[in-house]
Amino acid sequence: MRYQLILVLSLILNTKSSAQELFVFSDLSILAQKQIEKVDCESLLATRGHEVLSPALMKGEFLTLVIVLKHKAGAAFVLDTGQYPAGALPLRSFRLFPGMDAPLELNRVPNPSRGRIGESQSCAIFVLDVEVPKTMPEGRLKLEPALWVSDTTAQSGWLRYPMEIRILPKAAEQFEIPPHCTAPAQSLKSLLIRNLSREGVDCLKLDEQGVDIQFIVQQRRLRGKNK
Repeated sequence: MRYQLILVLSLILNTKSSAQELFVFSDLSILAQKQIEKVDCESLLATRGHEVLSPALMKGEFLTLVIVLKHKAGAAFVLDTGQYPAGALPLRSFRLFPGMDAPLELNRVPNPSRGRIGESQSCAIFVLDVEVPKTMPEGRLKLEPALWVSDTTAQSGWLRYPMEIRILPKAAEQFEIPPHCTAPAQSLKSLLIRNLSREGVDCLKLDEQGVDIQFIVQQRRLRGKNK
């Protein structure tokens, strides 16, 4: 009986893994790239160690998530991000278009967002920027990216990525972005510069491909984030 139970569980886990079409990473998946300008589906999916499920945030803090929808080229999709309680966190959704003239330009999209996988692409890449209001009470809330495609493997048609945000009792400390750290407002680099400044890392590390990922992980763990 024990052997049969283990076999069934193994089959379920393998089926879920092989059918997964929706991935959610922290901003570390971008910072870990050797060449940020050349980020694409394959390079992001190679950073599976930076997937997130239950990040913790201080009041007044922010979180940048990278959402990857893996599916066949040309497939139509709907991406939605639900919250419970509804509207608890301010969200900004953007789409990246790798291989274009401005691959790091953030194209603002609504939530939910309808679109198609590029004809020469194997996925669509979105950036979700989340803010925690300073008045947010301590506790947990649900944040759930959800993907719909016409031939998804999910029985309901929707494939959901169950997440929660843990709000810590402390308030985030103030920080400043150094004056030499500049980037277009609607660019991925502007978000990364802000995030690096929050961690006390100079933005020049971005162009030097010298971001110390382990240092950032350590800093976040000290605050209770990404545990």
